[in-house]
Amino acid sequence: MLTNRAKHYLIPKNNNLMFKQMKMLLPLVLLVFAIMACEKEETADDNTLVAEIVTANSLVATTPENLPATSQKYITDNYFDTYIETVEVAADKGYRVVLGNGENLFFTIRGRDIEFEGELRLNGPFGGNHPQGPCRRLARWMRGHGGQHDCDGDGVPDGPFAFDIAELPAAITAYVAAEYPDQTIRRAAFRDDRFLLLLNRNLVLAFDAEGNILAEVNPLEHCTRRCNSLTRDELSAEVAAHLAANFPASTFRAACGTERGTLVFLINNDRRLVLGFNLAGELVFQRP
Repeated sequence: MLTNRAKHYLIPKNNNLMFKQMKMLLPLVLLVFAIMACEKEETADDNTLVAEIVTANSLVATTPENLPATSQKYITDNYFDTYIETVEVAADKGYRVVLGNGENLFFTIRGRDIEFEGELRLNGPFGGNHPQGPCRRLARWMRGHGGQHDCDGDGVPDGPFAFDIAELPAAITAYVAAEYPDQTIRRAAFRDDRFLLLLNRNLVLAFDAEGNILAEVNPLEHCTRRCNSLTRDELSAEVAAHLAANFPASTFRAACGTERGTLVFLINNDRRLVLGFNLAGELVFQRP
């Protein structure tokens, strides 16, 4: 049994140890709170910036080539299954990119990807419509694999959907090896509970989360817009003439008609090509 004198010396010693431990932990706790505060502030700033881009009077059309290199890489790594339909820039604010699948992406002037995570209000700047497009239902972090993989090993994360080919389920790599023995996997992504694979001949395959094949992905697919499928023989004379004159050796893959015109998917020199025509059959855009 400890004497009162022993207790007198032991208790202060333990208290001092606890106090020292608390002093050591305090900076770490403060750092965690600081990071959380910064993330909250950054999200609020991103929400404001997206609203400013959408409502900017200076929003003007530009080309995908004028996007910052980091923005172009982000789209290539995370959205290789679709294409860029339009690009607009708001001076000193950032870019809005409309993809063929119906999603809208936003980037700062320097190219950092930003996302709106605020509350939608009917009397707000977006009128109740989601600025990221009609297809968006979940926040970006809930749609991917829960991380940002460094797929190329350069020490920089490639995005929320880009997926390391080496980490693909064995069922997927086995399927590709058996069904496409002459092709290799160039890129992979995981988005909305689907694995997406880009093969070396611009073929995109979709698999479910367990690795079962779903379908070949048509880059002309849109989440809400109706696009009536067209064969090559059903193309208008103007569109057919353009293809014959400019891409005589190309392989026709798909086409469809919308209320705005015609979309055509070709393979030209082993590269994907998406062409957009207006109702008069005039070329509006050409995208890889």
